[in-house]
Amino acid sequence: MAKKDAHWMEKAFANSHGQLRKETGAKPGQPISQKALAKAENSKNPTDRKRADLAATARRINKGK
Repeated sequence: MAKKDAHWMEKAFANSHGQLRKETGAKPGQPISQKALAKAENSKNPTDRKRADLAATARRINKGK
């Protein structure tokens, strides 16, 4: 059985730092709105969809803390 990677989220965000914010037009220091995140999740661009999905996952994980 493979060892779970404790830093999977850091690695997932490392290559696209700030790109989703740039694509959605969100201001630095402010959270990306749910409406903008939903729009990005339904984007034609597959990279934007993946970034938005990852951001939604991170939001759910952080909400529990």
